[in-house]
Amino acid sequence: MTHPDPSADVSMPEIIKLGENQFQIGKIVLDKKDHSIDINGKVNMSSGMVEYIACTAYGKLHESVLVLDAEPYHIQVALLLLGLKPGDHPIDFQGAPQKPCGAPVRILISWQAEGKAEEYPLETVLFYNASQNIMESTDWVFTGSQFLNGKYQAQVEGSIIASYHDPVAIIDHRSDTGTDDTLYQVNHSVVPAAGTPVSVKIYPVTDSAVITRTRCGN
Repeated sequence: MTHPDPSADVSMPEIIKLGENQFQIGKIVLDKKDHSIDINGKVNMSSGMVEYIACTAYGKLHESVLVLDAEPYHIQVALLLLGLKPGDHPIDFQGAPQKPCGAPVRILISWQAEGKAEEYPLETVLFYNASQNIMESTDWVFTGSQFLNGKYQAQVEGSIIASYHDPVAIIDHRSDTGTDDTLYQVNHSVVPAAGTPVSVKIYPVTDSAVITRTRCGN
């Protein structure tokens, strides 16, 4: 599935109040009490090498663990409404050695398995190609993608959460492992079959030490 120009058919989403603390932004649910946004999607790959944890249905499906049912621009708006500030010093290129910066976030992925809810931190869905160890715990940050010729690039490319550093992604991580596009594979011992519905929940990190080290220039 492709968009001829994904940036041309998206607009500022209508914000619908669902309850006292919940709002719908496009297909995203923002919970002001829980300080989170919730995005539905499905497993795209249950095995194989990846450069992305999440993209859209017109994104890099050949190298993404998940496909999310939300417009990247709407995700950007929802994270801004949570009070998060994106990084203002994007990395130079895909796989660049710089540490991406921006507001730190915590991300959980959940799905139903044999009638029971299972929930995992984001890193758990990946393992190192050589050693098959789970991805190290790291700081995930709201980089916010970038604009080029007036177009929001995450929307153009369908790029949401990168494991291989990418200036176009909305969310990236600060581990040095993000410079290697051959390093990560899907953790098939955890991730269910392709097509399994999932929920991705994103929370701001409030720890002052983490916020300080993920600021631009650090």
